[in-house]
Amino acid sequence: MNAHVHPRDVASDSIAFQNPLYPQDAGLTDDEFNAQARAVSMVRAQSPGELVCQIDQVTSTDDPTHAHDYATCMAFREANVIGDDDPWIYWELFDVWAQQQPAALPPPPGPPAPVGWQPIARVVPDGISQMDDFAAASAVSFATLIQPEQFIMAEGSQIRVRLSGNFTCSDCYIGPAGGLDINGNPNPWVAQALYNLTFGGENQATIPPGMNAANYFDPYGELISDPLAQAIDFSQGVIISFYVVSGNITRRLVEPGWTCSSQGGNVSGNLDMSGWGLTGSDDISVLMIESLYP
Repeated sequence: MNAHVHPRDVASDSIAFQNPLYPQDAGLTDDEFNAQARAVSMVRAQSPGELVCQIDQVTSTDDPTHAHDYATCMAFREANVIGDDDPWIYWELFDVWAQQQPAALPPPPGPPAPVGWQPIARVVPDGISQMDDFAAASAVSFATLIQPEQFIMAEGSQIRVRLSGNFTCSDCYIGPAGGLDINGNPNPWVAQALYNLTFGGENQATIPPGMNAANYFDPYGELISDPLAQAIDFSQGVIISFYVVSGNITRRLVEPGWTCSSQGGNVSGNLDMSGWGLTGSDDISVLMIESLYP
């Protein structure tokens, strides 16, 4: 490995830096003394440890034959105020070089992992999730389709649905959208499967009026389903459907990525909802989907 030793090292630098010691130097001629000094200097330059070139930080592992010309070495020597009598060897042990480098900054901390129940899709995702207004409804089924891009994080171990309003509902379902219609074509309004959501273990529940102790997000009143330990495929969107017995549903007139349809009667458990009519509101009473993170 080239150790960046200049020929002038023969006459002066290495003599002052690597003199042979007594008694080995006794009786040596000047030429023998200089030759032995050069040999010892080269042995040290050929250290078995990994070396780093002080000029450009190239290591002896990456390039064992690494070398610089005289002009480069002289420029480095002058830039670093090396004395005329100092050695012309610009390698140093990797460990020595590493100790002189500034400490690496630790990587910036990432966002904290979600804990507990967290919304994974909700109305007004960049603000407070609330509905616009309410309207009376009875004996009608509603279905809300949420597009996959509206999910703000991945699903945790369980999911649940939070409804808004002041009504009695039954037969509430959730399932992946994009099932096949009667012609065998994928249709966003055909559920691939539907999973029944219960409330306190019951299939029917009444949402109390707003301004109650459980009202965290919406002033119209809320109802949270029991946890569902069922993974939902969000890749083609999700459908949430339920049957309104009677009462006041709430609405989001405009909610990007959400669409709502309705059909008379208790048909919320039908996989194919493609024939239902659009409601004119993008969402009916579905406030958010939440997921549990340990």
